Amino acid sequence: MATLTKAINKNLFDSILPTYGTPRVNIPTWDDSQKMFICSQYESGNGHRYYLGIRFCDRIVIVEKVGLYQSWTYIDSIELYAFNGQKMELIQKRDYDKVFRNE
Repeated sequence: MATLTKAINKNLFDSILPTYGTPRVNIPTWDDSQKMFICSQYESGNGHRYYLGIRFCDRIVIVEKVGLYQSWTYIDSIELYAFNGQKMELIQKRDYDKVFRNE
């Protein structure tokens, strides 16, 4: 059966730890309170923050787009990926309209 470990290859490691002198891409940081890796984040002109988080296990990857509006945390969308034997494949995507995240 295909697993995520097969999807991790030289290209992934080169993007995280590139050859000396080559710029690297953003390195994900682990957020223990949310149990996910935060890959990218930005602040809008209105002062709202947005970030993209990833959770994964042996066979699936969950990508969560989250927005922070004032004192509320909202899930904007969730994407579910699975490894098809050669590459990651989008299985399902769901966009939400300001669904409150309950920790």
